[in-house]
Amino acid sequence: MSNEPTSSNEVVGFFIRIATDLADGILGTMLTANYLWGVVTSLVVVWARHRVTLPKPRHTGGGSERRRLDDKVVAEIGYMTITNAPKVLGYPINRDTLRARRVSVYDPKIKKKVGSAIWSHRGKKPSLYMEIEAGQSQALLVYTTQNGEVKTYQGDTLKDIQMAQQLVEPNSSRLLEVHIEDVIGRKFRVPFKMIARDAPDMLVGVSAEAMPISTLKDRVRRVRRRLRKIRRAI
Repeated sequence: MSNEPTSSNEVVGFFIRIATDLADGILGTMLTANYLWGVVTSLVVVWARHRVTLPKPRHTGGGSERRRLDDKVVAEIGYMTITNAPKVLGYPINRDTLRARRVSVYDPKIKKKVGSAIWSHRGKKPSLYMEIEAGQSQALLVYTTQNGEVKTYQGDTLKDIQMAQQLVEPNSSRLLEVHIEDVIGRKFRVPFKMIARDAPDMLVGVSAEAMPISTLKDRVRRVRRRLRKIRRAI
């Protein structure tokens, strides 16, 4: 029994089927790629929205006030002003409220906690818990100076909070961080520079200050101000 030659119609049909299969495969790949791209884009958008609405505690100032302690010793209570920054790249953002339950003073050089900090309430006793809404600020008590020493606080509850080890030697400085932990366990890092100077004319014998560490944005802002002054002078 002899094989008859394949007709031209069968050859054309064969190539049409191949082309159709290829087209279906390419279209399926494109649809799959578009689907995956859509999933990735959606995840990135969700992640970005989550990041920009997170609380953003920043060190925006500080100071100290003189108090008499229980043993009648005069001391300077030093604090940092912590602000929940309400802007991203200059645009206002409705950030989440920072609900802090614990604050630690941390030395990044030795990678170790060196003390605790507590929040100051106006007209009320200090607290370990604090809520800071976007754009609002609160005072964080970080150190105490007395008898020529700058001391930090120790303890994890208000009952056992007390002044403890020396935080910085007179006439020296130290780079530190406060680690703010919120009620769901997230940690926010705020760097600062602790500076102490001998001050024999003061009752506490030493002058101390927690200085904000400038960010790239702060440095750019200072450069712009200097350039404006130069242009005005010219």
